[in-house]
Amino acid sequence: MIPDYFNRFSNVWFFNASSNATLTANFKELGNALGVGEDVKNIKNFLARLDQNWLCIFDNADDKEVFLNEYIPVCSHGNVIVTSRLTETFQMASPGYHLAFGDLSKENAVDLLLRQALQERSDVNLAEASRIVDTFGCHALAVSTAGAYIGITPTCTLKAYLEHFNKKKTKILNYKVRSLDGYEKTMFSAFQLSFEQLSPATQFLMQTCTYLHPTAIPLEIFTRAAAYKGSDIGPVDLNPPTEAINLLDRFLSMFSDQDSWDDSVVELCQLSLASYNTIKKSLDFHPVIHTCASGTISNEEEMRQTAMLLLGRAIPLGGTKEDYQFRHQLKIDASNIQTNQLPTVQVKKCLARVFDDGGFWMQTRKLDEDEVLSLRKQVIGEHHPDTLLSMANLAMTYQMLGKSKMAEKLGEEVLTLRQQVIGEHHSETLRSMANLAGTYSKLGKLEMAEKLEEEVLSMRKQVIGEHHPETLRSMANLAVTYHKIGKLEMAEKLEEEVLALRKQVIGEHHPDTLCSMANLAVTYSKLSKLDMAEKLEEEVLAMRKQVMEEHHPDTLVSMANLAVTYHKLRYPSNPMSPN
Repeated sequence: MIPDYFNRFSNVWFFNASSNATLTANFKELGNALGVGEDVKNIKNFLARLDQNWLCIFDNADDKEVFLNEYIPVCSHGNVIVTSRLTETFQMASPGYHLAFGDLSKENAVDLLLRQALQERSDVNLAEASRIVDTFGCHALAVSTAGAYIGITPTCTLKAYLEHFNKKKTKILNYKVRSLDGYEKTMFSAFQLSFEQLSPATQFLMQTCTYLHPTAIPLEIFTRAAAYKGSDIGPVDLNPPTEAINLLDRFLSMFSDQDSWDDSVVELCQLSLASYNTIKKSLDFHPVIHTCASGTISNEEEMRQTAMLLLGRAIPLGGTKEDYQFRHQLKIDASNIQTNQLPTVQVKKCLARVFDDGGFWMQTRKLDEDEVLSLRKQVIGEHHPDTLLSMANLAMTYQMLGKSKMAEKLGEEVLTLRQQVIGEHHSETLRSMANLAGTYSKLGKLEMAEKLEEEVLSMRKQVIGEHHPETLRSMANLAVTYHKIGKLEMAEKLEEEVLALRKQVIGEHHPDTLCSMANLAVTYSKLSKLDMAEKLEEEVLAMRKQVMEEHHPDTLVSMANLAVTYHKLRYPSNPMSPN
């Protein structure tokens, strides 16, 4: 845009404002050309006396140690443009003359890409250009670089560019695009100018984030990890990542309190390297900046292990509402992780729990079966409580995947072993009984399920009390079995009791509470209490969309059940069955 208006100015001078050294060098060049010597102050004063409509452009003023007032002429004529990622430079602008530039619009980004790539605006090219622009988030320099690279690389078409980028990321990030001021820029060098202004702690934080999804990274990951008091490794970890553990400890030691984390967030935002969502308390990185940050890492394997260990410390394994909500926040980040390269069993357990809560049961099975269980059998033996825990988790995953026969066989084995090793009244033994009853129910063995669930409920009331979440889960499971057997009044009574207790104990938005609401709504529907079913199902659907998002399997089931109820209310003579 600027060249279109150059004819309005008597002279246009570019200055590389990325450092005092580059500014001084540019001023000396100008002073020699003007014949006024190399003293910066003299050159500045000369420009102030030059009563013409000149334009000075100070580009990349991203260094906090550069004081631009030492270079900008003080006068009532002339024009000055400053480009900077630093938010404090906004204060230098005259009122009404500060412009905050975000990314290009989608249309402008596509036009720029096709122009730089020397490609015509055909439908095919527009579609491919749109795909590239979406990937890079309409980042101007990234789009310009992509176009220039395609334009001079015969083997790289619009369609092939993203594949080229993934294979030759370092080369393309450092591909030079000539700018208006005559010096050449690359995506990486433009980023690096700002990155080098960060404190070591903030640099490390940013590098860690490159192993997570670039958007909605909860700051709580870091504060939870810093508060972690457990061990990163256990007896099964034969080759512990000692260097990565030490690196993580050194990193977390840089943050003495909550203010330290806030300081890093401020640094990132001041340099426009990230944005901060004050409601979600999370960081968002532009995809291009996120990619460039990965290029600053010298030992990628060690840093990857460090990032995974950070997650292992941060992810809770408990069943509280807060624990579930935090794991749910990490669903996108976990989906970005290669599960075949996790450093410890602790990390595998934690990610398996995130996948399980998010409905990613194939990933859960891989971690439970291929990683944790096989290792524990080899190292600590089949009868060790930790091995039995892994077997129990795998049995549950089989059930979630619809492999009920495999779940039944493994569940019966776990129950027998737990009764022998830790006793019949142990909480884990009772959990195995409850899980096996659920498997029997899935297989249609309802009388066996009913008998086992009644036994579990009775024992849990004795051992952990009537209001414990596990006891409430047993009540809920038994109510479902009553429903399946056809004992609808008994199911209704028990479900209403469970729902009231769960609202008190674990809160209205907990997934288990929502499950109780959904089950009770189905029972109301079966009992032809359709208005009550409709009201409850609408409430469940709205809350599941809020807590679990629209595409979670449980949300989809709620949508289906509500559709069935609507159908029954409209066509009472042509009923459908809810889930």
